[in-house]
Amino acid sequence: MHIHTCGMPCCLFPPSPPQVAKLRVAGMTCAACSGAVEAALKALPGVQSASVSLAQGDVEVVYLPNTTPVQAFAAAVEDAGFDAKLLSRAGLESSSLVVSGMTCGACSSAVEGVLMAIPGVSGATVSLVTGERAHLAQGKLCK
Repeated sequence: MHIHTCGMPCCLFPPSPPQVAKLRVAGMTCAACSGAVEAALKALPGVQSASVSLAQGDVEVVYLPNTTPVQAFAAAVEDAGFDAKLLSRAGLESSSLVVSGMTCGACSSAVEGVLMAIPGVSGATVSLVTGERAHLAQGKLCK
């Protein structure tokens, strides 16, 4: 069998959905510390985002699981000079909502903006073309 490529990005097997890991980080005392932790994690392959809470002493990492194992997160934080412990990891959940009353692109943009402002929502797509549906990606941590 011969496979031709069209030059468009594609794969035979769809990628795994993003996962969320939460780590406890000890030793952070200032914004520079939290910035160093974020930078160390964001430098890892497959890490889509890293959000440090200096007050809570933890970090939430959104990552692609087939790219970097979660054990690498604690190692990266420790290489940056801090102690780290994995607290939890879970998949991202998604939801689909029917939204009625939208009549134009400005309406769908407004709904999308409101949905993105909800804590825990990592993505929102609203389209009149798809039957007034809103699709949400929501990070949820489970222990």
